[in-house]
Amino acid sequence: MKFRQSELKELPPHLEYAFLEENNKLPVIISKDLSQDEKTSLINVLKNRKQAIAWKLSDIRGIDPEIFKFPLNLKDQEKPTVNVPIMEHLRTVICHSVCAMHPELSNVA
Repeated sequence: MKFRQSELKELPPHLEYAFLEENNKLPVIISKDLSQDEKTSLINVLKNRKQAIAWKLSDIRGIDPEIFKFPLNLKDQEKPTVNVPIMEHLRTVICHSVCAMHPELSNVA
């Protein structure tokens, strides 16, 4: 799965893209705040475990992609927003789950 730079979304200033394969293939989003050693360690672990990453909704086993597709009924001039506390909780749960399955990541996260 190759991505052109124009296809990738703009990220907040504290995040950046890293690629698990040459020629901008298999993008992942990582923190800019990591040291070079931490980035290298994280990318190496992700490269070794890339088969476990869901690159598309259809890659997630046991979850119907239709669950994630729902209409947003926005009124004129309204914009969707992100519920930050829920997203932070979800991030924490995912980080703990991944670190529990892969202890070598606990020093990187």
